[in-house]
Amino acid sequence: MKLNELIHEVFAAGQYDPNIFKAIFIVGGSEASKSYMIDKLALTSYGLKLVETDAAFIDVLKKITDTLNLAHINDAVGIIGPVSKKVKDITCRSLDRYIEGRMGLIISGTASDISTIKKHYTQLKEVGYDQYVIFVNTNLETTLKWNTANAAQSIPEDIAVIKWHRHSSQMGMLFSVFGNKYGIIDNSEGVDITKNIQNAQITVTRWINAPLTYVAKLWIQEMVSGKKL
Repeated sequence: MKLNELIHEVFAAGQYDPNIFKAIFIVGGSEASKSYMIDKLALTSYGLKLVETDAAFIDVLKKITDTLNLAHINDAVGIIGPVSKKVKDITCRSLDRYIEGRMGLIISGTASDISTIKKHYTQLKEVGYDQYVIFVNTNLETTLKWNTANAAQSIPEDIAVIKWHRHSSQMGMLFSVFGNKYGIIDNSEGVDITKNIQNAQITVTRWINAPLTYVAKLWIQEMVSGKKL
């Protein structure tokens, strides 16, 4: 039996989720509404597992401080550093567990941590994942407005400006990593966000339905034949 025929039979029999070996990164600034985009793109409906660094950061922060307002946290006492390290440990453990089963993934995080994104990309590529990235973009005016409105988690305006420039500067770096599997959703105030999401949905659906990589097909073949790679 040819490899492609075997893969078709395996999925038809329901032995594996058809969206295994797929990973989509949703990145942007802290005010980019990444969770909103994940919901509107209905990414979890594809059976993809969500790994969300922002949510993990808040969960850990709640356990060690009585405020989520980063402007009120004195990093001189070493709060943010240990929290960030713990969050990375948590997300890496979740990723490792999902990758072991080659489960489909949604990886949500800030664009400024390009080194971590590259690390995950390389790790996933080595085992045969097909990957895509969406950069959720907001202009500076929108970012500052949302930062002010979100009083519970706001940061000083000058820091917000620095972070916005840092995130925006990573768009080129992301393109160098993902190539043509790279999309942008503009979520700035005044844009037609519904149309932007619909256009992105078309692209994501086309990507999610694209054939698996050759490495992924070989892994499934080995698993079916009782040989684990």
